[in-house]
Amino acid sequence: MRITLDALQVVESIARCGTFGLAGKELHKAPSSLSYVVQKLESDLGITVSTAAHTACA
Repeated sequence: MRITLDALQVVESIARCGTFGLAGKELHKAPSSLSYVVQKLESDLGITVSTAAHTACA
């Protein structure tokens, strides 16, 4: 099991921004690529990563 810095940045950005779309804009990545990173992380860790948030990126 290996957690990459990229995966941590993706999860943090999604949690802070509240949506994959806003996080994707912030990270300059497609929302589908963020979804893939989260799915891989969940699979590797065997847990569900909670990424819900109620704030927006500024």
